[in-house]
Amino acid sequence: MDASFLEIFTSFGAALVVSLLMAVLLLYPLWRCLSRAGFAPAWSLIILIPFLWPVTITAVGGMLAFGKWPALSGASPATSWKALSRNRWVDLTREEAAQAELYGLGGWLLVILIVSICSAPIVIWQHYSPDGLQSYQDSYGLGAEHAIYLSYISIVVNVLFIICLPVKRRWVPATLVVALWVDLLIIGGLILAYGTVSLTVLVSATILLSSVFLYTWYFLQSKRVNLTYRTRVPAPLEPETRQAGG
Repeated sequence: MDASFLEIFTSFGAALVVSLLMAVLLLYPLWRCLSRAGFAPAWSLIILIPFLWPVTITAVGGMLAFGKWPALSGASPATSWKALSRNRWVDLTREEAAQAELYGLGGWLLVILIVSICSAPIVIWQHYSPDGLQSYQDSYGLGAEHAIYLSYISIVVNVLFIICLPVKRRWVPATLVVALWVDLLIIGGLILAYGTVSLTVLVSATILLSSVFLYTWYFLQSKRVNLTYRTRVPAPLEPETRQAGG
């Protein structure tokens, strides 16, 4: 292990420690803000994903500033750590689901679709442009012959999102999650086998990993996703769960 690698790894480790320290310091205030507004405060745990706390603070600030506060309507969501995940659902018919407020391409689903559509020209340009391929090489420390594989993967995943998101079928969330993880595994394998370790590569890999976890969490737990594609809603909380932590 040469000195340059140790220097890069040390710099990355220091940045990671600072990121986690800031996240820990902001976790309790964020938990309290969400709880007092009536949102499930366990969502604040997302801030612990490395390097993501500035995005999280911005997103939560926007939600608190412009979103509807459940507390104002008398709702009392669970405030325990169990509020982070729901694994009990009530199935609806497609007609019943279509009548619900969260049904359809809205919210973050619409944002993801718009981002995918806007990203399409960029990933195509990266595939055919030498400068575009160079960005893959710089981000993941790969040669040109391997960077072009990543451009192919980016195009496939991007097109898959554009095609699948408007299709309201049960298989859509699982298909997109599998595509993201296959993308991650291929990129990780190429980096380990052919990449050159640098601070840029470590940061890019961390951002990619964090993004895949976020997308996976959203497609599995989002009320809108489950209502739109799986025609199901969260089961009512048990009374003791509703009071836990409150």
